[in-house]
Amino acid sequence: MIAPHATDLAAQRTLIAKLRERLPRADAAVPVALIETHISWVLLTGAFAYKFKKAVDLGFLDFTTLPGRRHYCEQELSLNRRLAPALYLDVVAVTGTVDDPRLDGNGPALEYAVKMREFPQAALASHVLERGELTPAHIDALAADVAAFHGRIAVARGDSAFGTPEDILRLALANFDEARAAAEDPSEAAELDELHDWMQRKHAASRQLFVERREQGFVRECHGDLHLGNMVLIDGRLTVFDCIEFNDRLRWIDVLSEVAFVVMDLQDRGASALAHRFLNAYLEITGDYAGLPLLRFHLAYRAMVRAKVTRLRAAQMEPGDTRAAMLSEYRGYLDLAERLARTARPAIVITHGLSGCGKTTLSQGLLEFTGAIRIRTDVERKRLHGLPPEQRAGSGIEQGLYAAEATQATYARAVALVRHVVAAGGVAIVDGAFLQRWQRELFRQLAAECGVPFVIVAFAATPATLRARLALRQREGGDASDAGVAVLEHQLVAQDPLAADEMPLVVAFDAEARPREVPTLPVLPAMNPAWARRAAVCEGLATASRAGSLGGPCWKMLALSSGDVAVCARLRTADQPACQRGIAAERGETAKCDGDATCVVNAAVHGGGEAACETLREAPVLARCLAGVRRSPAPCEGLSGSAGAECLDHLARVTRDPDACARISGAGDLGPMLRDACLRDVGIALHSAEI
Repeated sequence: MIAPHATDLAAQRTLIAKLRERLPRADAAVPVALIETHISWVLLTGAFAYKFKKAVDLGFLDFTTLPGRRHYCEQELSLNRRLAPALYLDVVAVTGTVDDPRLDGNGPALEYAVKMREFPQAALASHVLERGELTPAHIDALAADVAAFHGRIAVARGDSAFGTPEDILRLALANFDEARAAAEDPSEAAELDELHDWMQRKHAASRQLFVERREQGFVRECHGDLHLGNMVLIDGRLTVFDCIEFNDRLRWIDVLSEVAFVVMDLQDRGASALAHRFLNAYLEITGDYAGLPLLRFHLAYRAMVRAKVTRLRAAQMEPGDTRAAMLSEYRGYLDLAERLARTARPAIVITHGLSGCGKTTLSQGLLEFTGAIRIRTDVERKRLHGLPPEQRAGSGIEQGLYAAEATQATYARAVALVRHVVAAGGVAIVDGAFLQRWQRELFRQLAAECGVPFVIVAFAATPATLRARLALRQREGGDASDAGVAVLEHQLVAQDPLAADEMPLVVAFDAEARPREVPTLPVLPAMNPAWARRAAVCEGLATASRAGSLGGPCWKMLALSSGDVAVCARLRTADQPACQRGIAAERGETAKCDGDATCVVNAAVHGGGEAACETLREAPVLARCLAGVRRSPAPCEGLSGSAGAECLDHLARVTRDPDACARISGAGDLGPMLRDACLRDVGIALHSAEI
């Protein structure tokens, strides 16, 4: 028999095993199931679930005493009833003896458990997604529920320690400490160290915004562990459960950190379109675009939280397939964190077209495809006047909400929001009519100021089609736009057509012939290389452009990003060797570089090492190669002029370290140009609002 206050994990295991044998089952033919995590055991009887806390101290939680486990069971019950009151029923004591344990019997408590209503494990959102049954409607409802939850929960007091820049950094770096302690080889530790350093740099650059977010009340008593494994589909709607009860600091967080967990988890599970949809839906409801410059930090932090958890869980397991699968999951989270830390490529896209031409429908598809952030002028206009999106304004043409002053304020707000998106390294899609030249010029000038690409997606359909769509929309309701047929007739005579100097920026889209397709923008590869990974984009560009001129760069980018040499065959014969060498460089295959110095330099960084560098004869190229391999500026120090600048530029791009960019000087006019391009490409845009 174990003592009432036993904290021995092995003794706890014995108690759980005995209790599993004796719990009443909903179906006598089905044994009680056991689920084990790194911090708990859950017994499933068919009708109820009993969750027990392991007697462990992992630093971020301490369940080593029985009174402590009882306290956290009570916390779990109370906190989770905020989002799942029907699931969380009671806290029950285990009494009796180890040989004859009882729930809520007489005598001293041996253990405590949270009693929950059981649900089918197949209903977990993670499994629903695996079956391909998680729908956009589920995601939209989840975004609305999370936004409403964040709107009603407690806000951290100004004198609390929650959400301070120091606390945020401590929590973020603790993940690395705990994961590093379980690391099994030097390369794994080196990867963790590199991410650790990026988190520190990103945190330092964002410190003031962390302070402002806290002062503005965005640090609140959140759920803290919002991922698909903690959501269940009940009656067609996702219910969120299993919040963090064991550590206040992990629960009192910026609401955007909570949102980032959902986004990261969907991305990790291969559902990027749903991740982008969730993020945009949440932002559209809350208007919290100002926090976006912190999003990549929060996403990487959340990936590292899951990496740490899976690494700790694997460390508790014996060698075998289950442990190997856990380590593979850990590897996936680590890879995701590394991708999130890479340089972003901001851009600004605006729509242009009459009411009813499908701008919102098409931009929805585009944001899900690309990961862009959409800002709808219809929604922001009503937000400025305190109206929900679906509420009709009741204003006449160019009156009330649609008077000239209100329209100017709406577009000024959209400009401010786009600044946040660009500062975050994101692509902004502004969904509005943009029928007046001054409206388009606002964003054209903003793009020039920020040094980012600018595109106008022009939608066109016949007036008859537009009238029919608007009449249907008005009958159905439920849209943020108030525009009806009368507004359309006014637009037809009052619009400023696109001017000749705007046409090079325009991508025309036939909204009548292809109402549900996503427009393939010719600038997609330049704005984000990841978008070119879908061959459909390259096919579209080749078809749409003159003589297929845009297809080649897209196919080359697809070949390099996928590592598929066969894709190089889609290029002109003269361009295929360079494409093949590019893939060889990415693979570190120096022998396939055919003596090309650029290929050798890049191959050395990707595995060829210093041995590859030694094949180079020119001193500046050799120095550049060694600087990249050693990740040190020392080899560049003996170079001057453009050779030194190019060496430091290469080092900065390999290490993603802006300090290397800052060292670039001299080289006449080339130096400042290289430095500016270097800084922009490692994610610190000189013209962005983040500097």
